Amino acid sequence: PVSLNGQNIRIRFRAGWDSSTVNTNPNWRIDDVQLQAGVTCPGPGNGQCGGTPLASIVVAPLSALEDGASNLVYTVGLSSSVPTARTVNITTGGTASDGSDYTGGVSSVTIPANTTSATITIDPTADSVVEANETVILGISAGTGYTVGTPDSATATITNDDSATVQFAPISVSQSEAASPLAFTVTLSNPVASGVSLTINSTVGT
Repeated sequence: PVSLNGQNIRIRFRAGWDSSTVNTNPNWRIDDVQLQAGVTCPGPGNGQCGGTPLASIVVAPLSALEDGASNLVYTVGLSSSVPTARTVNITTGGTASDGSDYTGGVSSVTIPANTTSATITIDPTADSVVEANETVILGISAGTGYTVGTPDSATATITNDDSATVQFAPISVSQSEAASPLAFTVTLSNPVASGVSLTINSTVGT
């Protein structure tokens, strides 16, 4: 065997490892341990460096129809796996409201041990109201066992797919000049969240 006498040997302990998991030659004797300055780690949130992992969040797809089959799936990820589960705190924002515009909102998500991600599924709620497109913004907030990384928030859009048509009733009416004023009823086929203003054009006949 090659003699290692007098040589500098670096031993790296990965996240979750200790001396009991390192295979060493029983004839080796370590008589001097020094901390080496300037060692470059893969990143400050890499478990191999002994630091806490970085937590980030992304979403796909970036939009979903309000009445469609697709959902918005947010993925919360860690920069490296860790030997114990991590609970990551979640903030919620945007113009859409949990419970009325969508379901699936959470205040935290748990990433299982020895994995690097977990998902949050936002399911848009179908309705018939004509309204503006609405956003759902989920973010990472500070917690225990991780550091907030980048991106720390993700935005997706619930796209309105409803419309409304204007209807007049009756379509036509005939009565004498001496009778009461003509009355027409104007209706919308679907409700409109912001209200509707209509311009009525009239034409004087013979």
